[in-house]
Amino acid sequence: SVPDDWIVAGPARRDLLEHEKRTTYRFRTLNPVPNLAIVASRFEHASETINGIDFEVLYSRKHRRTFETLAPTGQVALETAQELLDKIGSLGVQYPHSVFSLVEVPASLRVFGGGREMDGVLGLPGILMIPEHSLPTLHLDSLHDLINLRRREVHQWSDSEWMRRKFPKLQQYFGLEFYAGNHLAHVSRSLFLDQTSATGSNAEVLNSILEQLIQLIVADYDISFDFELAMDRDLIDLISLEPMQLLHVFKRVFEARRIDLIHDLRDVRTRVVASDDVLDVVESLPLTEYTSKIGMTTVADRALRLRALAISRLLNDVYSSETIGLIISELLRKYRGQTFSFEDFVAVSQSKGVDFEDQFRDFFQSPKLPGFIATNVSQHVVQNDDEAEWKFQVNFVLQNREPVSGFCNLLPLTSNTYLQLRHLAPVNPIYIKKNQNLEVVIESELPITDIIIDPYLSLNRTELRLSVPQLENLPEDRPQNIEFPRVVSIREVPPVGSKYDESIVIDDLDNGFSVVGTSNRWNVESTTTYLMRRFWGISPTEMIRGLPTFQFYPFVYPEDTWERKSDTTAYGKYWKTFALNRGGNGKTFAKFATVLPISGIWRLEYFVPAGNWERIRPRYVNQIRTDKFELAHGIAHIDIHIDSAVIAKTIDTSKVQSGWQTIGQFDLEKSEVEVWISNPNKHGVVFADAIRWTPLDKPN
Repeated sequence: SVPDDWIVAGPARRDLLEHEKRTTYRFRTLNPVPNLAIVASRFEHASETINGIDFEVLYSRKHRRTFETLAPTGQVALETAQELLDKIGSLGVQYPHSVFSLVEVPASLRVFGGGREMDGVLGLPGILMIPEHSLPTLHLDSLHDLINLRRREVHQWSDSEWMRRKFPKLQQYFGLEFYAGNHLAHVSRSLFLDQTSATGSNAEVLNSILEQLIQLIVADYDISFDFELAMDRDLIDLISLEPMQLLHVFKRVFEARRIDLIHDLRDVRTRVVASDDVLDVVESLPLTEYTSKIGMTTVADRALRLRALAISRLLNDVYSSETIGLIISELLRKYRGQTFSFEDFVAVSQSKGVDFEDQFRDFFQSPKLPGFIATNVSQHVVQNDDEAEWKFQVNFVLQNREPVSGFCNLLPLTSNTYLQLRHLAPVNPIYIKKNQNLEVVIESELPITDIIIDPYLSLNRTELRLSVPQLENLPEDRPQNIEFPRVVSIREVPPVGSKYDESIVIDDLDNGFSVVGTSNRWNVESTTTYLMRRFWGISPTEMIRGLPTFQFYPFVYPEDTWERKSDTTAYGKYWKTFALNRGGNGKTFAKFATVLPISGIWRLEYFVPAGNWERIRPRYVNQIRTDKFELAHGIAHIDIHIDSAVIAKTIDTSKVQSGWQTIGQFDLEKSEVEVWISNPNKHGVVFADAIRWTPLDKPN
């Protein structure tokens, strides 16, 4: 019961009871309600019914102007809600509540809860609460970039049309993963975990898999909320607590597209959630060890979610939405209002044609991960028998050198930028058994330049980029089709050997690598560095195996600092990284130490990566944006320590191609040798990626 001019929002459609002395509402629902919110005030009200569900917005009268200004977006909003309900319906499930209320609440209301997990509590059954400091007080023009403002002037859009074009920006606004009131996360949770959940063995990871799987289908991306990440000091500085702040803070400084800034924010999220510490746990702990989140550290929790996300992505890519929907709807039919076990889930999955336990056994039972290597790549032209049509064919061998199975996806790239749009490319996961070698054949109407190999979860940690040899003297009448290249055959082949099997390689991630010298005190920063880092939203605490993570902006660390960077052009058995020094006084050295098994003549080689930082992002339906930053290569000073002697060498890395470079041949009597690399110059980057010692019978 409330005063006469009050409205109440609850977990179901409100029924106004007559013949009561005061205004009295009743809420009835046949669905399980795991928690409950009742919100009442002197609200302004607007609503529409779609598929029997009341979509409504309740807002404070003092913020009436903001919501009334949004009135022209009403039809677009209804169409968007209908599309969401249709997508949910295609899974064979339905939104479980009779109402979806968007309700304004005070800014001081608590927005996090749930013990150590501290999940968002703005979204409860039937209600999504919006703090007054967000949408109700948002300056709507801040939703647009300068390019949008210019288009309005050119096309002379009316105020109504201009407002309608703001609606996609509102979807971006509420869709940020860092926002505790994310509407898609709220809907996804309502569909399943609010109705039933797993218990017992493997329950934590199974609930995480099902939550993320529904999010991938409903929202097309992972939107799992991370409380500690949302409360990270550097991230708060970046977004200033206001979800839209990041999206318009630079709009009058740079003509940046809003979607690019959103990608930047998600890059930060990905880098933190999948940090080096988290991946170390992923590689060492099987999912069966995650028995409870009670007492679980943030790193372990993120490791669980990362493993679960790999399985969720794989299920989403391998099986159709209809198949996934059959599993979800059957679990709801049998266990709504109850709990189910891992065995129950496996049984339901198998009844719908998904052999979950067989295909994903290694993900659950083994603490190890697969490791992928691609070799023996070649490209040639093939013609049909009538020679009327011809295509390009690429062959390569994909190896899994670990005793556990795994999956990866392939994305062949051509010179046609349209074919590089990942969200449009066909997804064809390849299953590789333990210690298996597969020859993969890909056909394309255009020459293939590169092949991106993207493991779902592996020791590679990042995707592999395989450079494809280019052909000369191509026929002039090349077909100009824009179909995506396709895999035409996969067959198992014997193990592939290498002429360098007797070589000894020391990578920057091996135990024989270290940084020595008087510098690399990267954790001590000046006031100027601190302020600049805050301005760009860069955190200095990120590390990769003991070295600070590479930042494109050189002012972040003191001079003569060795940083580490993941890069597809780097050397590495699985995970490809290199250390680099961007100029200093040459007093800090990257040291590669090893013990050679025999005396004799050995050839020393030094690996030079391409060292280009590249990011490919979609812009429009048929266009992409590629950001490329090239690091200016410098002169590497190489000191070979043999006994008490030091042999000095230099190599100008700007004048050589990327790959292995011969430094010299050495007649070694002692087995212990060290190679020290430094950069005494103020300009130019020196890499410490890997060195290779190869035994020779005699000098070449």
